Amino acid sequence: MVRVRYSISIPQLAAGGFDASGVRDYLARAEELGFEGGWTLEQTLGPGPLIAPMAEAATEAHDGPPAPATRYAVRAMAAATDNIAVFFSEDVFIAMGSVLLVVSFLSSAKIVLDPIHISVWSIPTALAAFAIHGARLLLFDRRLARGAKT
Repeated sequence: MVRVRYSISIPQLAAGGFDASGVRDYLARAEELGFEGGWTLEQTLGPGPLIAPMAEAATEAHDGPPAPATRYAVRAMAAATDNIAVFFSEDVFIAMGSVLLVVSFLSSAKIVLDPIHISVWSIPTALAAFAIHGARLLLFDRRLARGAKT
């Protein structure tokens, strides 16, 4: 008989900020209930905004204090930019493992292939993502500039 193991999602976002003791209590209770692990989404524990504070400061320095809706829009675009950066940086490391797995599998079938020949296929996807997100940032910047003039 196969033993099934379960993990549980770790809560990451709280209105008042990260609650270390609350997470500790949550995981202790999960362990009591038989869960064997905990998992998170993307960041290890909660959001770690890198771009948002700089983007907000730049908006305020350029146009003065922004309206709440503008501030939230800047934060949202900064979070999207952070997520795209995290995705592609993780993809570089994680994807390399899968490329090496494919190369070793093919070599076991006597098919010799250099890892770079597989990796090169990710370049069009990266360029497309760069172009799409770059266009989004340009359009967002123009929208902010129009809003500041009114």
